[in-house]
Amino acid sequence: MDRPQEPRTLLYDLTFSTTFVVSLYIFVPPSVRNLPRDDARHIQWRGSVVLVVMFVSVGVYPWLF
Repeated sequence: MDRPQEPRTLLYDLTFSTTFVVSLYIFVPPSVRNLPRDDARHIQWRGSVVLVVMFVSVGVYPWLF
């Protein structure tokens, strides 16, 4: 069985999941992070950050594989 992509795939998965979580702490301003989680501004910021990270990750995927 040929597995040349496996290490790169595992690295991509680890990087993507780490970037996803870290981005919620880095790119959401502290003033918004201190709001309750059900506040509309908090939800909008987190949603926007998740969308940007998702599009970047999907855009990088074809380049890597």
